[in-house]
Amino acid sequence: MEKKSKNLEMELSQLLEEIKLDQKRLISEFLIPPFRPAFEVIDISSRGTLLLGPRGVGKTTFLLLLCQRDEGSIYLSLDNLRLANINLFYFCEYIYLSGYRTLLLDEVHFRQQWAIEVKSIYDSFPKLKIIISDSSTLILKQGNADLSRRFPISKIPLLSFREFILFKRKILLPKFDPIKGDSLPTEYVKFEKENPGQLNRLFSEFLDFGQRPIFLEGRYEDRIKNIIDKILFTDIPYFLPQIEASHLSALRGMIQYLASSAVPTLNISSLTSQWEIGKHKVYELLYVIKEASVINIVYNNQSPKAFSKGDKILFTDCSFYHALGSNIGNRRESYFVSTLCMKGYEVYSSKNEEEFDFQVKKIRFEVGGIGKKKKKSDIVIQENLDIKSVDRWPLWIVGCLW
Repeated sequence: MEKKSKNLEMELSQLLEEIKLDQKRLISEFLIPPFRPAFEVIDISSRGTLLLGPRGVGKTTFLLLLCQRDEGSIYLSLDNLRLANINLFYFCEYIYLSGYRTLLLDEVHFRQQWAIEVKSIYDSFPKLKIIISDSSTLILKQGNADLSRRFPISKIPLLSFREFILFKRKILLPKFDPIKGDSLPTEYVKFEKENPGQLNRLFSEFLDFGQRPIFLEGRYEDRIKNIIDKILFTDIPYFLPQIEASHLSALRGMIQYLASSAVPTLNISSLTSQWEIGKHKVYELLYVIKEASVINIVYNNQSPKAFSKGDKILFTDCSFYHALGSNIGNRRESYFVSTLCMKGYEVYSSKNEEEFDFQVKKIRFEVGGIGKKKKKSDIVIQENLDIKSVDRWPLWIVGCLW
């Protein structure tokens, strides 16, 4: 027994040294300034935190930044093959006894029993701070009530327009919230005056290629398509083990249709007939890709949310339209809805589109391009508009919320 224990200790010691070397290498490769301003407001004050965010938004970078700032932190990506056959509890116990007090667990869903393991580690080491990270709110379905009580959620959103400007031009403009009534900061007026037309040119590029900081790595469209494939064929089958090949084909068909259709919705009857699946399964698939941060389903304030396709189905990431189909009108609405939803606003569609498109709080919005009529809206949101006026706002103005 003693010999076996010594062998285990030697194995864990060697593994920890390898993990530390991995961490050092990753920090040197990933942590290249500037960093996302959104990182500075992520709440990790609780002893346990569940960090969520779509693929490619910088969760790993954020965790490695925490490691760089705190020598008492250790980063473990649970998709690391070195950890595949290791007892995670024993390894974390060894890490704790080695003096580390912050444990950063990335891609936790790669461990089949991750919720049980994390809860056991959390309860056994009261002085250990644990941050677990993954890409989908579906992960909560794999946990339990006790875990969600111990690990409040913090989210990393898609890239904001002001963050994109920081990466492209090395200029950090102030954030502001026009929905709350914040005035347009003078820095934006000055930027436009000194760089005529730059805000709209940058914003057009941002909508197509800048929703995630992975744009810095090049070949953005290919990376977006890879993200979609990974969600469909890796993430979703994990959370729905009973999913069939025909269901995945239906999901791909839904996504491709939404990318190219002029009307942002789906014909449920057509889907059930084409893919030979029941309505209940179609609604389940819609729910899954919504929770996987692929789509937003927009309802009017009186429509039922259970077993409903809502009024509009829009991509969470508006660059999907460019990568898959490039429907300009839906891209505008997608960005408007997604940005406000990520900020925590409830966005409702209009029951009568002849009056306006969306309502946020008590403000009625019409979203479109140059020449868009106001109808019965309070505010017209226009792409390619330079500077905000009383009742006409450029679309980029909602890109400065974080």
